[in-house]
Amino acid sequence: MGIGGEVIITTGHSPDSISFISDSKEAVIGDLPPINQFVPDDNNCLKSWDLIKQKGVKTVYPSHAEIFDYKKFR
Repeated sequence: MGIGGEVIITTGHSPDSISFISDSKEAVIGDLPPINQFVPDDNNCLKSWDLIKQKGVKTVYPSHAEIFDYKKFR
């Protein structure tokens, strides 16, 4: 489709959740709860957010929350 990026598995809210990371480091996170909206002992969410961090994401587009700058949560 001419959109550069990759799709990664980001379990959390559901086991089949995926996120799209664009080449410009923007993430559409699908069903994954935003980083400030899940309980601290949710290991699936923690692993997914760690993977997003490793990808160097700058801006996050959640399905059910406001767009946010990921850098303020690092």
